[in-house]
Amino acid sequence: AAAMGVYLHGRAGDLVRLQSGEHGLLARELTEALADILKETE
Repeated sequence: AAAMGVYLHGRAGDLVRLQSGEHGLLARELTEALADILKETE
């Protein structure tokens, strides 16, 4: 479970970085990206 959490968090961060750039992000953006990542892994 811990490994999956680390993977999902990393993928969500990568997705937000691609969408918003590398100058920072909001926690809200990360949680929104998690939904997209979970759909991708199904």
